[in-house]
Amino acid sequence: MLIEIKNLEFTYSEQINPALHHISINVEEGSFVTLCGCSGSGKSTLLRNLKPELAPTGKHSGTILFDGQLFHKID
Repeated sequence: MLIEIKNLEFTYSEQINPALHHISINVEEGSFVTLCGCSGSGKSTLLRNLKPELAPTGKHSGTILFDGQLFHKID
């Protein structure tokens, strides 16, 4: 797997309900992936969590692996 997201959860600061709830995705190298959903469904939040420098402020948990290596562990 090129990208593995395991049990990613995220709740924005001052919010009660998570924007992302137990997200797990595997993306193989060479794959073409489309992320779609209704407005407010968490698409941008998910993508921003793939880059620690862009991750929004809030409560994070889960693991992100890139090419089998730990890329981002969130507690």
